[in-house]
Amino acid sequence: MAEKCQIIKTTVAVGCETYNCHKKVSYAIGRPDGPPQLWRYLCEDCTRDMLSCIPEELQPEPVKVYTCDYCGETFDASIKLATHSRTCEARKKAVTK
Repeated sequence: MAEKCQIIKTTVAVGCETYNCHKKVSYAIGRPDGPPQLWRYLCEDCTRDMLSCIPEELQPEPVKVYTCDYCGETFDASIKLATHSRTCEARKKAVTK
């Protein structure tokens, strides 16, 4: 299966391709399994500028975190918290008091 397009840390000795910036390249945008001559090369400043302007509808959803009220352990799904609560030692101690 082909890799997805991504931001890749690079040390290629070329200038930034954004609006004739020409600062030293730090990142490339492309597929790691694709030809490097098709990558878009960016300096750190231009990469940060581009990432700060991503439209809201393209930004990833924040990850919901579920926390055990008794021991403080965190989980990424409510079912994992429910499963944990059955065996949580801190919960058992609190319930038996």
